[in-house]
Amino acid sequence: MANSEEVKLKRRVWIDTDPSIGIPVHDADDGFAIALALSAPELEVAGISVTYGNTSVERSLGIAREMVALFGGEMPVIAGAAGPDDPAEAAADALAAAVEEGPLSYIALGPLTNLAAALKRHPELGRRIERVIFVGGRSPGTVLKIGKYCWYTFHDANFEKDPNAAEVVLQSGVSIMLIPIELSSGVRLTKCDLRRIGKSENPAGKYLAMRGWLWLRLWCWLVWIPAAPVFDVLAVVAAAHSCWVGAETRKVHVSRNVQPPELLAEPDGAGVDCEFATTVSANAMAWIMKRLTEHRP
Repeated sequence: MANSEEVKLKRRVWIDTDPSIGIPVHDADDGFAIALALSAPELEVAGISVTYGNTSVERSLGIAREMVALFGGEMPVIAGAAGPDDPAEAAADALAAAVEEGPLSYIALGPLTNLAAALKRHPELGRRIERVIFVGGRSPGTVLKIGKYCWYTFHDANFEKDPNAAEVVLQSGVSIMLIPIELSSGVRLTKCDLRRIGKSENPAGKYLAMRGWLWLRLWCWLVWIPAAPVFDVLAVVAAAHSCWVGAETRKVHVSRNVQPPELLAEPDGAGVDCEFATTVSANAMAWIMKRLTEHRP
């Protein structure tokens, strides 16, 4: 009975990502997000498209394909945009084909270039994708600093790499949820967490521990905190358990009055109505560790 209920509750997702886990001095959070999505019985990953961002699209493609081959099962892993304004036709067509097979949510862990290209090539996707969950956007006036002496300032990197793509997505009519860094930076893994993941029965565990250890130590050294933020993981939590990520409706627009431009989410005024994540349940971290440590046949 439990198995039938689990299958019934599965949510189909498409992951768009720029993984760089294992590359020295590069972030590893995309890798943890991919592993979490592939390990979560609550989710069915319909496909993965790869984009530039943390590293080149070629290197990201190799990492994504390696992860799927090791513990992901059967799904397309498609090369997408190599830079802004890339038409990314293969990724666009693969997403359109996946939507034809049934409703899905789109988890955007990198620049929105691939999604914008897909919406231009297949405009009907704007009303057929259930929801876009994008790791980006900010509250007006927010400057996010983290660390013992608060000297390191985060950038809204996914948005800033292609503001034009964000405008295309905003105007497409698709339902959007923003996961801002001001919230997702609070989801962190400690050294003890990573050791536990590495010793687990989950086939992703050893991979994540081996390729994530240097990244975690670098974060601890860089900002003097005993943990590393896994920003992108919160988007997967929102896809699997939306009730654990509290959100409010805000007016979202691209502001070009500053450089670099900003993707602002304001309580009122001009803009497109989007969900803006503001809180995360304590259940989220326990679920993340459960899914990354339990064996999934």
